[in-house]
Amino acid sequence: MSIFSMMECFALTFPTELCREEERLSTIIVENEEDVADYYELRKKLDELAADFKDVITHPSYSLPFLQPGRLVKIKYLQLDFGWGIVIHYQKRLPPKVSTSSHTAFWDQPCL
Repeated sequence: MSIFSMMECFALTFPTELCREEERLSTIIVENEEDVADYYELRKKLDELAADFKDVITHPSYSLPFLQPGRLVKIKYLQLDFGWGIVIHYQKRLPPKVSTSSHTAFWDQPCL
């Protein structure tokens, strides 16, 4: 089957499928739709507040006092979860000359 014939077939079947799906959509009834919309907005706001909370508690000015040798830490970076580790020591290192980070200093934290 050539691409042209596939496109022609799609062009012929798309309008009928679209009408069928629009009819199906119009038959769907959501009970308490306003409550569902309110819940969605609250859930979105909670997710934003959780992200703000995480940004605050992981900021170096708040977390550095807790980085003591022997402390058990959970190590995550973006979507990667490295599990648990033990802080051996940490030291301040100078930022690179071209910095895109909002933090002024970087910290090396070797963990086991």
